[in-house]
Amino acid sequence: MKIAIIEDDNSLTEKLGTALRNTDWSIDFFKGSSDFGRSTLDQYDVVISDLSLEPLSGRNLLQSISEKTSAELYLMNDGPFTKGDVESEHIRGLINKNDTEDFINKLRYVNVKLRIQKLAEEGKEDLQKIVNNGDYSIEIKDDILIVCLKNYVGTVEKVKTIISSIPKSVAVRYTINDLNSSHLGLIAVLYNTIIKQKRKIAYWNESNSEKIPEIFRACRLDTIVPVFSEYEKLLTYLKS
Repeated sequence: MKIAIIEDDNSLTEKLGTALRNTDWSIDFFKGSSDFGRSTLDQYDVVISDLSLEPLSGRNLLQSISEKTSAELYLMNDGPFTKGDVESEHIRGLINKNDTEDFINKLRYVNVKLRIQKLAEEGKEDLQKIVNNGDYSIEIKDDILIVCLKNYVGTVEKVKTIISSIPKSVAVRYTINDLNSSHLGLIAVLYNTIIKQKRKIAYWNESNSEKIPEIFRACRLDTIVPVFSEYEKLLTYLKS
């Protein structure tokens, strides 16, 4: 994953550079819109811009490139965002630039999303083909939420609504081991829902399948949703 970060604060770029040093992402830092304008836009998977750039603000910069790139566009600030930023169609997400953990978590999610999309493009299934081809069950056990997916879930919003309304960490599992990009895509969607509520999610590999960890590692899904075969270790992680 190749990332462009547009930030004119040297101390922050040094801080972010240190935090991102151990990732396998390629990162380019730019001092402002003019500096960024000399780069090749279509090489980036993610573009992150500070709001308070001058003379062109980060908000206006992202808006100006939104129709020229398929990159994920993020706006960052050290203060509140406007209603327009929150509701913007071209800004994918908002980042508190003083919260390094939030910064990295958002990038991990994008990385997983892009890798799953790549699997789909390679013909392993269309990520959007989540059809109602099976049931699901949700239960509370040991003060965590266990979501069991038997195959696909036709209405993702329904599952998201249920887990959003119950403030507990989530263990998700499928009853099958041959997971494809649609299965992985749904897990990533659930992660994105849960992480916004400051909760944890993990995958319960109840059958102890050797395939599951390999599949998660292949698209880096394990960097945001860890896999556990032993229930006690799963429980310890989710309740820590």
